[in-house]
Amino acid sequence: MKTFGVWVALLLCGIAPLANAGGVEKLDRATASLLVDEDRYSQPTVVALWSLDCSHCKRYLKALGELSRGNDQVQIITVAVEPWHEEHGAVLDELNTGAQRYAYGDEVPAVLGYALDPAWHGELPRALFFDGQGNKEARSGRLSMGAVKQLLAVEVPVD
Repeated sequence: MKTFGVWVALLLCGIAPLANAGGVEKLDRATASLLVDEDRYSQPTVVALWSLDCSHCKRYLKALGELSRGNDQVQIITVAVEPWHEEHGAVLDELNTGAQRYAYGDEVPAVLGYALDPAWHGELPRALFFDGQGNKEARSGRLSMGAVKQLLAVEVPVD
């Protein structure tokens, strides 16, 4: 009986991190549509699309994380545009990026990508900028913090 208890404890220790690894939630179509609804945001927000194998994305996420820590108005939401993996949370923890974190769930990736941005063709990094006043703009590539400042309509440190 004692062995059974040890196995249960080990099993629980192994499963718990997978259920909420780094706080990354599996994205579905309904949530993706909500994430890109410009009427939803009353503060400047960036929805940053990225993947584990995109080194430019990681540098961009790190810069966006520093931006949000330097300005409590700015909210960063990350979406890994690949099937959910426990490594997503570890990478985002290391980059110290975003409180709301998502990765593609079980739906067809093309459907999720279209729900996030119908004009997007898969290039990374990609970000959707919401100024908190009902305006939204999507951009691909790594932008300067000056360009980010302009898109968010906030005072942020410029690199």
